Amino acid sequence: AVLGYGVIATPFAVDFDYRKPASDIRDSFRLAQSELAMRGLDGDNGVPLVGMGHSLGALMQVLLDCESPEMCIQSGLALISYNNNEVDGAIPFFKELFVPALGPLEPLTRDSTVIDAFTQLRDSRISTFKSVRDITKGVQNALGMADDESFIPGVRPLVL
Repeated sequence: AVLGYGVIATPFAVDFDYRKPASDIRDSFRLAQSELAMRGLDGDNGVPLVGMGHSLGALMQVLLDCESPEMCIQSGLALISYNNNEVDGAIPFFKELFVPALGPLEPLTRDSTVIDAFTQLRDSRISTFKSVRDITKGVQNALGMADDESFIPGVRPLVL
C-alpha cells in the first residue's frame, strides 16, 4: 500500500472440476477484500484492480468473470499462457504416461475411507496454519509490534 499497489494471491488446489478451485479462489479473494477493507485499503482509493493468472490461473480468471459477475470489478485482466485444452492436450504424454501410471489409483477416488482421510488431512492442515497464525499474532501483540513490522530487522513482514 505504501508503494501504491498491493497483491492478493489466491493459491488453489487443482481439480478437474474447475468450479471447485474457482469457488476456492472467489472465497479467498472475498476474505482478502474484507481484511483490506478493515484496514482501509479496500480499493476505494483509486488503485486499479487487475486480475492476473497464468495457464490454469488464467482460465480461472475467465471462469470467475463468467460465473461470478460480482467479481468483475477489475480494471483489466492479464491472462498469461491461457489454455482451455483438454488435459491430454495440455499436458504432454498425459495419456501415454500418467493414465497408465495413475490408473490403479482410480478406485481410491471412490473409497469413502480414503476421501475422509484426505478431508481430515486438509482440515488438520488448515487448523495448523490457523494456530501458527494465531500464535504469531499473539507474539506480535505481546511485543507491541504493528502489523507492518517484521520479527527480523531488515526483512519485510509476511502477512498470513
